[in-house]
This record gives sequence, C-alpha cells and structure tokens, in this order.
Amino acid sequence: MRADRQLSAAVENILAAEPLSSMLAKNSSAVFYIFFSRRDRVNQERTAFLTSRGGARGVDTKKSRPILLTSTGEIISPKSHIDLGWKMETLYEARNAVNAAQIEKLLQQRTLHLPLGLRLHRNYCGRAKWSKDSVHMVFGVYLIYNDEGYAPFMLQP
Repeated sequence: MRADRQLSAAVENILAAEPLSSMLAKNSSAVFYIFFSRRDRVNQERTAFLTSRGGARGVDTKKSRPILLTSTGEIISPKSHIDLGWKMETLYEARNAVNAAQIEKLLQQRTLHLPLGLRLHRNYCGRAKWSKDSVHMVFGVYLIYNDEGYAPFMLQP
C-alpha cells in the first residue's frame, strides 16, 4: 500500500508540473505522447507514435501506415518531428522497471478522457518487461509533445 501511495503522489506531482499541467488545461491544443522506455533506448522510442501500426507479420494492411499529418497534408516522419517543434521531457526515471511502467500506466489512464489527436497513446500499457540485465538499467517515463498550437489529425480512428 505504501508503494501505491508513493506512485500516486509521484503521478500527482508530474500532472501538476509543467508542461503537462498546461496541456491538460481546458482549451489546450497541445499534442502529446506519454511512453515508457529504457533510458538507453529513449531516442529510438521517442518517435514510436509516428511509425507504422498494426498488421500481422507479412500481411499488408491499411493499419500499417503513419498516423499523423501536418495541416498541409505532409506525413510527419520520425526525422521531421523536431523541425516541426516537437519536444521531449523526462517525467520519471528509476532503476525499477515495474515502478516506471506503473507511472506510465497511471499517467496514461489520467489522460484517456482527451480525444485521440491530442493524446497520441491509444491505451495504457503498464507492464514492464524484465530480464536479468534489467538490474543495471534505468527506466523512465517520457513525454514527447508539441505545444505550438499544432493540430494534427488522425488517419485512423
């Protein structure tokens, strides 16, 4: 129970701090993606929401395509997102993958009321993968966002 209270308190502190507090305010047009990653993989993971989605291996489906476009109709790619004003913040880091995954889950749950298009995570994960090597790693919850009034639209619901 004590650990749950500590995680809940950490989530409340994260939600109350910038930049998330402004993004969750009414009439905010900020677009954001909350994700869990190992610190050493964060640069690869930070653009996961821009990569193709879905489909079984070897099966070509319409789900396997990027999901965001600029207002001019260009696909936002992992390479172009920084030029378009996307930023990244570290929300939480720990050596305990389970705690970091739980923080991600709680933060994502608290933002599910926002429509897809403002929040870019479809659902929450909240499950950490563990290996023997994990004890030497740092895990975190990160936020990638664009708060410059950018309003992308979804290609898929």
